[in-house]
Amino acid sequence: MDKVTPKDLFQANRDRAAPLLAKLKTEGIGHMIDGKIVPSISGATFETKSPVDGAVLASVACGNAEDIDRAATAAGLAFKAWRDMPATARRKLLNRVADAIEDHADDIPVGPHESAKPDKAPVEGADHDENERYHV
Repeated sequence: MDKVTPKDLFQANRDRAAPLLAKLKTEGIGHMIDGKIVPSISGATFETKSPVDGAVLASVACGNAEDIDRAATAAGLAFKAWRDMPATARRKLLNRVADAIEDHADDIPVGPHESAKPDKAPVEGADHDENERYHV
């Protein structure tokens, strides 16, 4: 069996990311406000670049105080529905989110500081695994 080199892994990851990177470069990255992806009110953007080669990855919406106000207003309006939702329904929804995260775990980049959590003491107990899903 051939030995897989770091260069091979890098290229495999780059190939796997190519469709997403193409989409990001074409569509850019907006703000998620009120359940929709929207540009900044001013239309301002900035470029985010690859730390590997400096290539532009995407144009990102550059928010300002107006965008923060718009997001805070939307969050405030959404909170009442969330607050009034029965706990069992919130739990079901959060589990659906956790399921989606787990289903796409290989597509979600995580920094080494987040993956090992060395500063966190292990939590044990009957509800630990279920509760931990909300903090993925």
